[in-house]
Amino acid sequence: MISFRISSQWPASEKDVGWMRGRERVASSDLAELQSFAHGVERDKAAVQAGLTWWINNGVVEGSVTKVKLIKRQMYGRANFALLRQRVLHAL
Repeated sequence: MISFRISSQWPASEKDVGWMRGRERVASSDLAELQSFAHGVERDKAAVQAGLTWWINNGVVEGSVTKVKLIKRQMYGRANFALLRQRVLHAL
């Protein structure tokens, strides 16, 4: 798991994703959760590899969604929709 965390912090080349090479260690592990995770990664290997190597990401969108959710939580039960809308539009 440490090699996955470290290697996922820096983009790797498409041919060299180091943490995918530890299949034998995961297969011999006693942790069912780890084996399930590795099986899911292996099943969707192309998408995982693309997510780690592409420069495109949805970080900006996720940040905006988080900001809107925060404002929504702060405004819950305080005012009407018009004020909520105004605060959201002002924040973005």
